[in-house]
Amino acid sequence: MDTSLTADKQRTPDTITRVKPIDINKALGAQIRAHRRRRRWSRKRLAKQTRSSKKAIMRMESGAYRITVRRLYVVCKVLRVEPRDLVAAAQAETEIG
Repeated sequence: MDTSLTADKQRTPDTITRVKPIDINKALGAQIRAHRRRRRWSRKRLAKQTRSSKKAIMRMESGAYRITVRRLYVVCKVLRVEPRDLVAAAQAETEIG
């Protein structure tokens, strides 16, 4: 039996916010892409600034890459956005009723 489901059933909807893992990756990627575009930066420029590859940025923005906390902080610092704001915006997009 999956204990995570059992734990969720014991909590009321007011005490837990459920988020699909795949959706949060896509939502974080969409937020990163939006902030990059606001700065009018190419993926190549963001890759250079974060010492990543262009392919890694592409995968991050598409949600195919599970972004680590360390990488999230690096990207946020370069894009001049608070990590908590980026995560909150992504979470708001993925909340499940």
